[in-house]
Amino acid sequence: MNRAIDRVEVPGPEIRVNEGDTVRVTLVNRLSVGTTIHWHGIDNTPAMDGPAGLNQAAVEPGQDFVYEFVADPAGSRMYHSHTDVHNQVALGLYGPLIVEPREADEERVYDREYTIMLNEWDLELTPDVVTGKAPKVDLPLITQGVRWTVECALSACAAKGRANYWALATRGELRLVVDGDEACLEDFEAAAAQAVGDGDLAALTSTAQQLALLHDLGFRTGLVERARQIIDETKQQLSRLLGAPRETPRHVVLFSGHMIDKPDRPQPRLPENKAEAAARASIDMRPANHGPWAQLAIIDTIRDGELASEGLGALESARVSAPYDPQLALAFKNRGAAKDLAQHHRPPRGG
Repeated sequence: MNRAIDRVEVPGPEIRVNEGDTVRVTLVNRLSVGTTIHWHGIDNTPAMDGPAGLNQAAVEPGQDFVYEFVADPAGSRMYHSHTDVHNQVALGLYGPLIVEPREADEERVYDREYTIMLNEWDLELTPDVVTGKAPKVDLPLITQGVRWTVECALSACAAKGRANYWALATRGELRLVVDGDEACLEDFEAAAAQAVGDGDLAALTSTAQQLALLHDLGFRTGLVERARQIIDETKQQLSRLLGAPRETPRHVVLFSGHMIDKPDRPQPRLPENKAEAAARASIDMRPANHGPWAQLAIIDTIRDGELASEGLGALESARVSAPYDPQLALAFKNRGAAKDLAQHHRPPRGG
């Protein structure tokens, strides 16, 4: 395919190639800021993968960059900016990338194929907002939206007969920061009581940090100090109830991410000892009080198949002194790795 694209459309134009094709794309940056392209879902080399500041420098305004990669594997993929992702992708720098399989599925017969891309569109997010030339929305409108959200959350909780720490604490912060209303203290007291019931020390710590920041800024010092006293005293009480936190972890987990090559990749993108080196580095960085009972596991959070031989074997070859559980690694090698790990290996309170 030899095609010049010089028009504005959202999403970007579809790129359709065949599995195994060599794809060459020249990015000419006519924006006022730097950008790059990430080829999402493609088994790419790091130099052609797109993350600015990690795999390549951003392509600056007026510059160009040639991306070249092999279209593999087949499937419905996408391309998108990988520079200031939250803003540039939200403004429309993305498009479909379809890789047709090398061998067609003759059992699937259809008259026409449609490609649909869905994305949320923020009408307030404009190029001027992203570049700092204009504010996104004014503070009163933001405050109004937060108030409405909090009141909805509190109403839903009341209907269910239970409280919500974050709704109470957020209303307290609104009343403190925006209104300067002493009623905020009632919200902080109710939130603190809920945190004790939930055993949620992290929630109290988060609110304490917010109040400490307001204190350092010298903002409504009298009211802030009274709110801090409520939260800090409750935090101390809950800490005593929960007991001292664990000084050593129950499990040490090494997430491989998607930068470990598949064991059967014909041309490895990374050194063969990548997984072993990662395992050794993790072992070397263990605290001195790590404990002989800790478990180690390499977990693949992106795609199946990359873990089996290279990942698990790395820990054995690194001669880990602490035991590790291969089943732990195998059980959590899917996209829900972190969530599953938290559910199945939740530490005790204070852990």
